[in-house]
Amino acid sequence: MQYGRRRLLNDVREDFTSMACGLVVVSDSEGTDAPNTWSLQGTMSGDRPMAVTCGHFADGVLKYLTCAEKHSAEYVGSVVDGGDHDTSCQRLAAAHLGLSADEFATREDLQAHWLTTLRDGERTGCVVVAASGKDVLTGSVKGLRTGPLPG
Repeated sequence: MQYGRRRLLNDVREDFTSMACGLVVVSDSEGTDAPNTWSLQGTMSGDRPMAVTCGHFADGVLKYLTCAEKHSAEYVGSVVDGGDHDTSCQRLAAAHLGLSADEFATREDLQAHWLTTLRDGERTGCVVVAASGKDVLTGSVKGLRTGPLPG
């Protein structure tokens, strides 16, 4: 089963006298709306079951899944770096695994990539992906260090 994630909608009046915010459930990093029949109250606190985490990564787009489902990628963060997304994503991926950039570079089973659609100006999302490109992961790689892939 594929789970949607939240996207925050902001609407600011031109005179900046008021602002309205809302949450929308989306199914991928492109912001594709997903059907939702439950309340989103409380989903921005606690263990955040709807937080962007794992999914299937293809053509620069992350289709969201839970980390327990077979997946190929895990979202590790976003950066604004003036255009050097590859280096920044390598650093984010390394930190997510608990490694230095040099240590991460020696892993042959994982790679870092960035999402194709920029958000909020030049901010881009970064993912760590299975080097095979296949859905071989069945758990989070956070803090994995040099351990074997979950799966």
